[in-house]
Amino acid sequence: MIKVKCILLFFFIFSFLNSGRATEITVEKYVDKGQLNVPAVTDLHITGKENVLVNTVVNLTAESSWLFFDNLKPSVVGLNYKDKILINGKPFDYDGGTNARIAIYAQGSVVIPHPLNYQPLEVFTEPLFKGNSRKYSLNVYNNNLGNFDNKIRSFKLKRGYMATMANESDGTGYSRVFIADKQDLLISNISKELDESVSFIRVFKWEWVSKKGWCQTGNRNGGSPVENALKTNSTWLYTWSADGNSTKDIEYVPIHAKRYWPSYSQINEKEQVTHLMGYNEPDHSEQQDGTMIPVSEAVADWPNMMKSGLRIGSPATTDFNWLYSFMDECKKRDYRVDFVVVHAYWASMTPQQWYDALKTVYTKTGRPIWIKEWNNGANWTTETWPSSWSEQMTKQYNDIKGILQVLDTAHFIERYSIYNWVEAKRSVINDDNAFTPMGIYYRDNCPSIAFRRTNEVIPQWTQSNTPAVLSYKIPESGRGVNLVWTDTNGDMARGAIVQRSVRDSIFVEIARTGKDIRSYEDKDAPVNTNIKYRIYQLSYTGAQIVSNTIELSLATGTKNFQFGKLSLNHNNWTKYSFPFPDEKVPVIIFGTPTYNNILPYSNRVKILTPLSFMFHLDPWSYLISPLFPKNDDINYLVIPEGEYDWDGIKAKAGVAEKVSDVWTVINFPHLFEEVPVVFATQVTSKTDFATTVRIRNVSKSGFEIKLQKEEAKVNAYIPRENVCYLAVTPGSGNWQGQKIKIGKTGENVVGNLHFPTEVLFGETVDNPGFFAAMQTCNDDVAATLRMEGLTKERVNIFKQREVSTGVSALAMEKETAGWMVVEFTPNANTSITSPYMETWNVYPNPLKDIVYITNSDKNTEFQVQVFDLSGRKLIDRDCSGSLNLKELPAGNYILKINNQYTYQLMKE
Repeated sequence: MIKVKCILLFFFIFSFLNSGRATEITVEKYVDKGQLNVPAVTDLHITGKENVLVNTVVNLTAESSWLFFDNLKPSVVGLNYKDKILINGKPFDYDGGTNARIAIYAQGSVVIPHPLNYQPLEVFTEPLFKGNSRKYSLNVYNNNLGNFDNKIRSFKLKRGYMATMANESDGTGYSRVFIADKQDLLISNISKELDESVSFIRVFKWEWVSKKGWCQTGNRNGGSPVENALKTNSTWLYTWSADGNSTKDIEYVPIHAKRYWPSYSQINEKEQVTHLMGYNEPDHSEQQDGTMIPVSEAVADWPNMMKSGLRIGSPATTDFNWLYSFMDECKKRDYRVDFVVVHAYWASMTPQQWYDALKTVYTKTGRPIWIKEWNNGANWTTETWPSSWSEQMTKQYNDIKGILQVLDTAHFIERYSIYNWVEAKRSVINDDNAFTPMGIYYRDNCPSIAFRRTNEVIPQWTQSNTPAVLSYKIPESGRGVNLVWTDTNGDMARGAIVQRSVRDSIFVEIARTGKDIRSYEDKDAPVNTNIKYRIYQLSYTGAQIVSNTIELSLATGTKNFQFGKLSLNHNNWTKYSFPFPDEKVPVIIFGTPTYNNILPYSNRVKILTPLSFMFHLDPWSYLISPLFPKNDDINYLVIPEGEYDWDGIKAKAGVAEKVSDVWTVINFPHLFEEVPVVFATQVTSKTDFATTVRIRNVSKSGFEIKLQKEEAKVNAYIPRENVCYLAVTPGSGNWQGQKIKIGKTGENVVGNLHFPTEVLFGETVDNPGFFAAMQTCNDDVAATLRMEGLTKERVNIFKQREVSTGVSALAMEKETAGWMVVEFTPNANTSITSPYMETWNVYPNPLKDIVYITNSDKNTEFQVQVFDLSGRKLIDRDCSGSLNLKELPAGNYILKINNQYTYQLMKE
């Protein structure tokens, strides 16, 4: 290095402090200046083309001290001036880049004192560059942001770099390219689309290439693609593939040219690239292995382009209708397209016509344009040309000069690359490796830098109004409800409001989830009653979109004896899950519905599986528009098929198959010691009209069963259906902690609503679940049983028939009924959530005023909360062994201990 006397240059930088831009100093050359120290926030431009640093060394003292050679390519600087540049007093490592990089700057270059390991992007977890921060390096696929995932709210991107951010970790979803081309990009409040939503980051070096490019594959006209690009003073290049690489003088642009080639992995592995172009002429079959690529296929593949994190351009077409359709479809899906790519072999068009045609593309797509292939016509066009070579050269020169005037001055034209091989008369470089007159003009033409911020595309996101799809699962413990939902807005969603309704009460908010959460575990879900759930998706715009509503009823009990209650005010088919699923399909028996709604109906079950079943109330067909102004309650039992002894009560649970409207005999596998009571529920549904199950001739060995339909449906065929049944002997017993009482009415005493039969339980049954079934069939008119006035000691039951033929509902024979009452009171074995509930003793339950709470670990003080079944908190206090609930009305409540252990209480 030449040792010269140091001269300090004082550059005023006050303008930067006010505008955020560096102070610019422009000179043609420096001669005999010794060492020039360029201070921070200063751009030193040297405009000369040769001998620009004579007996002079330039020392860049800060990372914001930039040195521009406006008319010297990077390779020329490396050849002639790298020893005249210092980075903080140390030699410029031109080849290795360990202390600075050199970049393309239009027709020249710029030396940037950023080392190889420079991290140009810094993100923050709070607006205004506050909170936790992290820096990111170049090229890395940052698709696992760890603690910064969906936390970024502001960032700083250093000048000379490009960063792509997306809210899906694979680069899809909402994504945006940020380019710091003229100054540091300081985003103190990130856009609402990305605020606390960034899950993908990729950072690139930025090159200030000019509009003019070159396209070539293989060695042609005596030179490789890079050689001919340099010869034409182009600053960017493509090869219809991803087989090239950027050099210090030329930026390479890969293309995903065909369906499967080059591969996206090959593209994504490349470094020192910033842009990617889509299919090459998908609208031409000869360019796509004989088959055109339809718009739908190109759109379906587009997320793979977005995953690169590169600035991406549309497929290149000559049919602009294909392009417009593609852009319309991308817009519908909120796919990022940063620029559009076209081919233009337009013959006999004036410069004004070129401008008008290109302006139309820009207006319709809203994107800057890359003209990837173009010339003044082509060998397949039919315009008129002079016959002599010299006149052809003159025509081509004049035509291209006029077209370039349009391309260079139209702000919406971002890049162009002329195609050389469409007949010699249109060549830039002839076969003898010499420039044509037009070629000389193209070579010497110096267009502006390609990227203009006025044409920057800021993607828009259309809020999806598609409701979330809400579903649920019952945990293996059988306690609580796990809600799961989809959200078509992906990471653009900002969470959800979870609401619950109990027994058709108003929906009450029970939780709010974070933006990454698509599930919620309702540990406090009440049992033995109908529950409804829905969610409201929260969007980044503040919109709230309601999901579907799911309805379920949580049974309680154990795997061998589950029981529940449905409370319905509609006749829609609804799916219900078993809290304790088995490997085999269980037997399910439904009880007697209330008479809250007077309209007659039957109970129907279908799709009974080991995991769940579907149920609805099935009004008779003659009720054209049945209304349910109130809720009807109906209990059900779920037990495995088999024989049982319930503390002295003998029982058989089974399935009668192929039951029709003809009496069928069902034989028990073993004789009962006394005549049992039989309950039955149809569990398949092959008809679109209501049917009901009737039983007669019950004996110790079996019974007869058939299905009945409406009288008016004379010609309707009843296919064979499956019916679950439960045969139990009369008496009192206990099963899995539940009190059971079985009995019969007197012979033929159950009449209509005006002649009900009172069933006395003979003892107090807390929270009774009631089941009744006619054991006789004294007339042939379809009928069911209903109940009224259920208490802990008694209930009224009566027979209700259908009247499709207009015959009075009172005209019916009386029947004998069997009945069963089950104590549906949850106990310690049916606590809602806690797997550790055995450590707490909660008693008495049911209670009158005071509940006592003790712990096996002898804890003397703990926190208790009491909720009603809608999730509303009623009590929240410390407790030392007892809790007085005197002020609460009678009913069911949820008790939570230490915000962890949950029990259901019933206050009398």
